[in-house]
Amino acid sequence: MTCRFNRLISNRSEGAHSGVPLLKDTPLVGEAFNSNVLNAKDRTELRIIIRPVVMSN
Repeated sequence: MTCRFNRLISNRSEGAHSGVPLLKDTPLVGEAFNSNVLNAKDRTELRIIIRPVVMSN
């Protein structure tokens, strides 16, 4: 009999925020001078498989 544990998942994403220094922070026109870039997405899944074995002497 083998026991398996799944769904130990970790998600990670990295991004950068850049723009024109003073204009990106203004309330009405800030979105035109702003840029968000998603650099990387990473998903890690850990799988653990256990198989018990009975040993005799």
